[in-house]
Amino acid sequence: AYFCDNSFLNQLGINPSFYFMRDVIESSKSHYNVDSLITESEAITIVQKALNAPHNGEGESPIVREVVAEGESKKMNVVVILMESMSYDLLKIRENGKEITPYLNSLIEKSYFFENFYSAGTHTNHGILATLYGLPALFDRNMMKNVDIPLCEGLPYILQQQNYRTMFFMTHEAQYDNMNAFLLENGIEEIYSQENYPREKRRNSFGVADDYLFEYGLDKINEKSKDKKPFFATLLTVSNHPPYIVPDEFKTASNDPQYQIVAFADNAIRQFMEKAEKEEWFANTVFVLLGDHGKIVGSQTYEMPLSYNHIPCIIYSPAFDNAPQRLHQLGGQVDVLPTLLGLLNHSYENNTFGVDLFNTNRPYMFFSSDDALGCISPEYFYTYNFKAKVEGLYKYAENSAENIVSAHRQEADSMRTYSAAMFQTASYMFKNKLTRTDK
Repeated sequence: AYFCDNSFLNQLGINPSFYFMRDVIESSKSHYNVDSLITESEAITIVQKALNAPHNGEGESPIVREVVAEGESKKMNVVVILMESMSYDLLKIRENGKEITPYLNSLIEKSYFFENFYSAGTHTNHGILATLYGLPALFDRNMMKNVDIPLCEGLPYILQQQNYRTMFFMTHEAQYDNMNAFLLENGIEEIYSQENYPREKRRNSFGVADDYLFEYGLDKINEKSKDKKPFFATLLTVSNHPPYIVPDEFKTASNDPQYQIVAFADNAIRQFMEKAEKEEWFANTVFVLLGDHGKIVGSQTYEMPLSYNHIPCIIYSPAFDNAPQRLHQLGGQVDVLPTLLGLLNHSYENNTFGVDLFNTNRPYMFFSSDDALGCISPEYFYTYNFKAKVEGLYKYAENSAENIVSAHRQEADSMRTYSAAMFQTASYMFKNKLTRTDK
């Protein structure tokens, strides 16, 4: 029952009493929302204008828009590496005179690198939802345990329609955070998890370490690629999540285990990429490497730590002839889907909150933590904390802790309205089951 394509039956099928009561309790919990900041009708109007979406009829998604590519689409393979807790700030850390992410930094030098890029939320389920499906995180909600959101029009589904094989690799148990049921319902054909790996390879409660994940993933990709069918594979790492299991050879990278494990995670990616480079499919593949979310790195200036949402996004392919490029425009995980499909020159229905970052400049980027919303512009960082009902506006480029919200009321109002509109429209779509258009 757990592997059927109906998430309600999946939940009942595992343990009827436990899962029924858990979902009743979860659905009755009070979650943070933006109802006090903006109405649904105001929000939808603002978002439609921001995304250049047509005004669709009642009962239809308010943001769906047709993207028509000119010319032939590119049938390139796609590999997404979602790096656990990979904050942008980690790329700048040097320990014992050396970078702790030498491979990622070297990869940036031959890739498209988005410097001002943000995770949707602060949990892995948020990162998966936003990156693969283009939908924002709604604060403290677990976005993969809601049984009413089959999404379908995410990257896996769209590429399936183009005859791609779709695979997802994780280190831990498949049912963690309801990932198995959620992904199988939403375009992923093959899931590989702790259940597939030898017991002796498990390192902690999160299963196998990153190096084995990549070793297994590469073997499986090589096996599946023999049929010459294009593939879409996502690898979700976990080693950079406590409790850290640091191999002895990386304990000299730093005196701090949180940096030792980053050096190990970086090296695991290096080994994967260098081995993949020897394979026939490598030359026709786009690699997307980004954090599932960040983490607190060093001392933080703001109550809503920017390093928790500011993540690297690296897009690399040996087929790109105009890389490297360092891109300064604002972007986020919700933009991965349209940006990648733009690179592949695919036509599709865009029912996401994302834009193609190669042809659209965002005025702001929005994101969330469990109890706050954040919005960032090239100059300002705006925050609104729901618990304390306090807002702030800061010149983050100067790392200034001074709250200037009163002196810059107009800018603060604009950023609050933009971000609140995005969250309210997403909430409206989830509530009315409008996250899919093939009903």
